[in-house]
Amino acid sequence: MTSAQIVQHLQPGGIEALALTLMEQQQGSIIISLEGAPQQAITQWPRLAPFRDRIFFLGKPSGFSIGTIKKLKEILLSHKVNAIHTHHIGPFIYGGIAAALNGIRKHVHTEHDGWHLQNAKHSGIQRCLNVLLQPTLVADAKQVAQAIKASTGAKSQIIYNGIDTEKFHPCESEINKYTLRLNWGLESTQYLLGSAGRLETVKGHEHLIRAVQHLPDTISLALAGTGSCEQALKKLATSLNLQHRIHFLGHIDHTENFYRMLDGFCLPSLNEGFPLAPLEAQACNIPSIVSNVGGAAETLCPSSGIAVEPANPRALADAILKQSRAPKHASPRPFICQNFSIDAMTNAYQQLLSA
Repeated sequence: MTSAQIVQHLQPGGIEALALTLMEQQQGSIIISLEGAPQQAITQWPRLAPFRDRIFFLGKPSGFSIGTIKKLKEILLSHKVNAIHTHHIGPFIYGGIAAALNGIRKHVHTEHDGWHLQNAKHSGIQRCLNVLLQPTLVADAKQVAQAIKASTGAKSQIIYNGIDTEKFHPCESEINKYTLRLNWGLESTQYLLGSAGRLETVKGHEHLIRAVQHLPDTISLALAGTGSCEQALKKLATSLNLQHRIHFLGHIDHTENFYRMLDGFCLPSLNEGFPLAPLEAQACNIPSIVSNVGGAAETLCPSSGIAVEPANPRALADAILKQSRAPKHASPRPFICQNFSIDAMTNAYQQLLSA
């Protein structure tokens, strides 16, 4: 069996990282990105380089594109693809149509968040596609499954996103943690809070920065990632006189080393599906805080994690302070290894695609 995952774009992000992880586990599978071009994508995200022979870019223009469907149909045909796995509504439309034109009947579609289905146009399109294409619907969180049911009337099965718990493991010693911090000039930090993700409005970093002003000087924040809000966030940190406590580290390829040097992790998003970052941090034994949006709270270890109201700096600050003072005996790693392994996720998708 040859399968193809179809995504909107291949840029650093949770869905894209998940797609790459699945491709690594599925021999002979490929990924097709509706948008973008190969060299630009690889330059922006070097992790793609080893897979250049298994990833394809269609360069889709803005708006609906018949030409993109034709290109996609040709790639599916030339690679003898007999099962597709689409992520999100754009790939659902293009991938579903192209696969149907090629007579491909096996179609798994994963929804990674439910908020876009609140849009009447999106939910209407999805209802029509569900009837016409008859895909196997998957939600990556209970909350997402509920949103699919409420907006389209369709049932979906839940397959939680999984991570590589061998790659994401705790730091071996305090000396190693200190060495990792030394590489970033953060060795003097007493309590280091971290957040990883695109620096975009929807990720809520503004509220996390504002929370820091309500915390003791012993607590600092490290942000891993880049995005269109980076300069605005740096200006905000300076305006609050926090520039010495908030560190912008830019894009980091080996995020496991970022997590290992932390004392706590926070994902302050305004919208989410089922995010990977809290899973990765907790697999490294870093207790985590998330905004209670989408399925984010479902990622948390019950004995160490905290979910807070979104866009509320005071609530974030209280949670961070509480977690920073908590005993260290509550380890989140066993919970992650038991519930969110990459093997369980891969096997579940493999069974759907080969059924």
